[in-house]
Amino acid sequence: MPRLINYLSHTPPVKPRLIANFNSDWNAIGFYLDGYTDLFGFEQVIEALEKPLDPQVMNNLVEISSECAVNGTNGCVNNYYNQHPNAGYQDFLAGASSFIGFSENSFYIRLSDTQKLPLFATPAP
Repeated sequence: MPRLINYLSHTPPVKPRLIANFNSDWNAIGFYLDGYTDLFGFEQVIEALEKPLDPQVMNNLVEISSECAVNGTNGCVNNYYNQHPNAGYQDFLAGASSFIGFSENSFYIRLSDTQKLPLFATPAP
């Protein structure tokens, strides 16, 4: 996560730097486990399921979710993208730097992309 935050910090905050649905139950679990893996290694991921939430991982998630905010509005945490899932694809295609989600989201991004912009995917552990 720190590398993503560093990458996003070099992008002007005119539009959301990041699109993600932090309100989705599946995404929240996936983001937490990915963040835990980033900090403690893949070998420790089972441990993450058996412990209370790690404060450092949660702080990183709060920090990265703040990259979604523009003019005091954060669609990633205010339930907007949870209630309007297609809006995330549209906002990403309108100029957000990054989109975090499951790989199947790439299908919907491509389906919504009338300009056929280049799309790069980076896997997370």
